[in-house]
Amino acid sequence: MRALSTAVLVMALGAGGIGCSDGNSGVSSQLAAFEASIAAAQTAADNAQAAADSASAAAASAQGTADSASAAAANAQGTADSASAAASNAQNAANNAQATATSAQNAANTAQDSATVNAETIRAGTGKPRRFLACTDGLTVEDPETGLLWERKTTRVGVHDVSNLYTWSSTGTAADGTAYTVFLADLNTSPGFAGHTDWRLPSISELQSILTGPGVETVANAEPADPAAGQNVTGQATTCAGPPCIDPDFAAIGGPTASSGYWSASTNVTAPSNAWSAAFNDGFVNVNSGKTFDFFVRAVRAGSCSS
Repeated sequence: MRALSTAVLVMALGAGGIGCSDGNSGVSSQLAAFEASIAAAQTAADNAQAAADSASAAAASAQGTADSASAAAANAQGTADSASAAASNAQNAANNAQATATSAQNAANTAQDSATVNAETIRAGTGKPRRFLACTDGLTVEDPETGLLWERKTTRVGVHDVSNLYTWSSTGTAADGTAYTVFLADLNTSPGFAGHTDWRLPSISELQSILTGPGVETVANAEPADPAAGQNVTGQATTCAGPPCIDPDFAAIGGPTASSGYWSASTNVTAPSNAWSAAFNDGFVNVNSGKTFDFFVRAVRAGSCSS
């Protein structure tokens, strides 16, 4: 603020009607008082300006701090984003590793299933070539003598588990039990078990071709007609060395067999609510097996390892 001149003050005093009866001394006193008041106002203004400057500097400093904090927050967000990306990459790597491990396990299972004794081409104690062949898919067994391809059983969970039980019929006579609606339906769903969709239950004579025991010579009164029943064309042993009563060559490569009854596709002609079954616990075949009972199954089809 600029200081007021004495002349201006005198004019101001005159304009304000200050009396001059006391002479020049009175005017001087009043001028001095005004000058002191103006000086005080100037000082106050200077102090206010200094305070404003200080406040402005503080505001600038605060803005700088805020800018620094904002930059730090941006850096922190960048670090968080990088950490999130790293975590995502790590999860993807873990998923890929799991997929690789699963593929390796599946390959190991297939290799295990493909393990075969085909190198032993001579049937023990007979001098004859081995009859059954383990297919390299690890899933099936070929019988060149009958032209049949058999399902290989396992102990793993699934429709091929040897411990699974199925019914022949749910209504009493028709082929609508779980052996057909669950077991065969699963095997024949495209692309099909071992690449085939024509799997079925074996006829009673086909079961007799892998059975050992007196039942291999039982002629079955079956529907559909089974002229090979009881003919024992494959020369099965008529005694069972011990359960399961199954051809030992087949047992070596066909997977486990339950020591119990297995369904055939052959119905009892005189009692349509019964079907023929082969008992791998004692080597007999039975005609009085009610179709709604639970029995074991093994699928078959006409074919070979390559067809």
